[in-house]
Amino acid sequence: MELDRNALHESRKAVAQGIADNLTRYGDLGNPISGDGTHGTASHIVRMGNANYLRYLAYAAKQGGIGSQHFLSERDMKREGLSVSPGIEPLVIERWTVDAKKQYHVFDLPLYPVNHMEGPESALSPYYSPEYPSKRYPVPKDVLAKLLEEAGVLEEGKREDTEALYHATRAYAEKRFPKDTIQQACLVHLLANEASLSPDYQREPLLGAEDIQKIQRDPDSLFTAFSYASKEMQGIREELRFAERRLEQEQAAERARLDEAYKGKPFESLCVTYFYSECPKDFTDREGNPIPFNQTYGTELRGEDAYRFLVQVNLADKKYFRKAGYHETEFAISYKDASLGGHTYDLGFLDFGNKKTVAEAVERAIMKTIQPVLQDEERLMGHLENIQQYGSAEVKKLPQYQSKEAYQEYFKTILDVWSTFKKEEQAYLQDHSEYDKINKEDAHPYIAICKEADLEKMQKRGIVSEVLPKDALYDFVTFTPGASETQAALYAATGGEEADLAKARNASGLCYTEQEKLAPGLVAFVTPVRPDNARAWLEFHLVDGEFPKKVLYAIPKETVKELQSLQSIRLECTSYIPAQELATNAKVEVLQGIKAIQAFRIHVRHDDEAMEDAIVAHTYLPGKAAKKELALFLGDKPIFQLTYQEGRGELATAAPQYIPPDLPESYQQAVETLTQYVKDRPCIQNYSDYTNASQKGALDHFPTVEESQQNFPKLREYQYKIQGDKPEKTPRITDAWRTAATAYYTTYPLADPTVDTPKKAILGTISEMAKDGYTEARIKSVLTNLDNKCREEAAVSILNSTEGKQAIRQARKARDTAETIQKTANTTR
Repeated sequence: MELDRNALHESRKAVAQGIADNLTRYGDLGNPISGDGTHGTASHIVRMGNANYLRYLAYAAKQGGIGSQHFLSERDMKREGLSVSPGIEPLVIERWTVDAKKQYHVFDLPLYPVNHMEGPESALSPYYSPEYPSKRYPVPKDVLAKLLEEAGVLEEGKREDTEALYHATRAYAEKRFPKDTIQQACLVHLLANEASLSPDYQREPLLGAEDIQKIQRDPDSLFTAFSYASKEMQGIREELRFAERRLEQEQAAERARLDEAYKGKPFESLCVTYFYSECPKDFTDREGNPIPFNQTYGTELRGEDAYRFLVQVNLADKKYFRKAGYHETEFAISYKDASLGGHTYDLGFLDFGNKKTVAEAVERAIMKTIQPVLQDEERLMGHLENIQQYGSAEVKKLPQYQSKEAYQEYFKTILDVWSTFKKEEQAYLQDHSEYDKINKEDAHPYIAICKEADLEKMQKRGIVSEVLPKDALYDFVTFTPGASETQAALYAATGGEEADLAKARNASGLCYTEQEKLAPGLVAFVTPVRPDNARAWLEFHLVDGEFPKKVLYAIPKETVKELQSLQSIRLECTSYIPAQELATNAKVEVLQGIKAIQAFRIHVRHDDEAMEDAIVAHTYLPGKAAKKELALFLGDKPIFQLTYQEGRGELATAAPQYIPPDLPESYQQAVETLTQYVKDRPCIQNYSDYTNASQKGALDHFPTVEESQQNFPKLREYQYKIQGDKPEKTPRITDAWRTAATAYYTTYPLADPTVDTPKKAILGTISEMAKDGYTEARIKSVLTNLDNKCREEAAVSILNSTEGKQAIRQARKARDTAETIQKTANTTR
């Protein structure tokens, strides 16, 4: 249908409002997960541009879709034999034409998302294919950085700094459009998308409130600005292509310089390309400065610099073993023109095998990748076919990818080439004892035992780092791996309750025993796999149902003695929820030994996580948060005491490392040993060594009472019941209204910290409903909908009491006073 000027204006006004909402909510023109929009059949795909791109951003944010979407018109759907699911709202775009008199006409064109369509697989699959022609290939961030450097808006050395790139992009846009802030914002958005830059728009939004209001008042200001920015972007794309060529030339010249500089020096054929690390301070140059990484092209290290980096990788893998946190590091290695591949290693998982030379460490990591492929022909062929189908044109031409035999030979060549490196390293370390000392650091992995006949199977599963000599293990306890099994074994070994020891010895499948030496026919080995890693052992069990029974973990007696020292620690904790129970009815918890330590750590984690949840949701409900008195004793001496309310971060601040700060050092070491065997929550693989609450400024944005009262209906547990900011009044009581009103009015008072008893919580509900104009009958309908007969009877009793009646009168008086003040203010205006 053709649109006249008024219809087009109204249509764009709605889009501008959607973009304004995005700017207010996300700080950007669109939802950060909206991606791009395209339309047309597979043979002719068109990317949304100019006005239609803005329409897509407004539509995508409203619909809540994730990722880029493709659309088809009704006519194209029929041609493809597809149909759209009922109730799916179309994206309405503008379709412009020009007639013989050179007059422009605009029509609306409804489009429907392919991901909500049904029909033949052959018709749908092209839009989901990796070869999908509309996929956007962003320019590397380095190229954008090069352009910004040459424009004089980005200082050198900031190419990997997203915040610096964002500020430079804004400065660049201001140079291009010095007078119009909306045009600047549109260009920044396009440039950031072009380079897949992900700035923190919520912290530094594209536009301020004044410009957002202008867009709402004058939608044309947005569409005109975006049109100008899009035209400017066409020229900038050409500049980016030239910048990319200049960057490639610079990199080629740098490689040639490095080749010459390292010629004839140690490890001249060794090259490491360093892309990324979550622990960058662990990788330093000769002067001890962190090596800058480059996520796009990688930072190239040669010779001794490359060797030093690999030494540091091996050390970090050992250092972070059993440690909390995230330590992913990505790099590629080549030696004598043989590429050993680029991989992302999660340092701390002992992928490098706790080895004592770089040659052995890298070989261990390589073999973990290569061996499964060499041993499984089907896997090898799948890997090869994947490269042949999806690899770049240059990669596909490489000789190793031309046949299965060539691919197998390629892997074998890698190992042959690396054997040469072993000899070179051995000679180098004779004159460089400092590196030999670092290489010999030990991570002290776990010890396990199995039958000699099963050792090869363990090695194939990748759980054996090193086989121990026969006499290396003596005086130890053994147990079956698994989360609950490890916990039970530790309870028994540390001299807890007799019931724990009896349960461990008699438990089916636990295999808890105390041994003086390794029995004949058994072999001991070290392994990086945690005994309480339930996921790993489940995977092994799925492959081989008998597998977990074929391996036992061993804890040396000296470690057991260290853990037994924790038996002198006792935890006492009382807790109650203010709006539900009285302090006199508080629950009491008394625990001894490792159970006490684990409980303390969990209390800290609960407090810390509840605080984080409150800040993220902008909601804290003290009426629902447990009030606790917690004390830890060493013998009869108190070493930690705190009265706190969960979720305020008080305990997490007082115990920043999850243990009492005044715990004697020997006990702290025992706690660290304990956490190496069992985590507070076995399902969590990584978390920080320090609480969130202990970080600087962590509580700066803790929600106020007013914020909590405003935002709690948005919480998932209330959202589906209340369905809005507040239940709408209805002419009569309905089940839907009663459900929503109960959820809202029984929760609203809980944001007030003075509501610290069940009675005050009920009076708060009565008062709030009365203030909103509800009758006693309506209030009673909510108080008799609490899913607890005793609470309902108590609530009705409070409603009928003198205090209940007084709460209603005071609330209505406050409402009338507020209405009078508002009317007077309106009259004065």
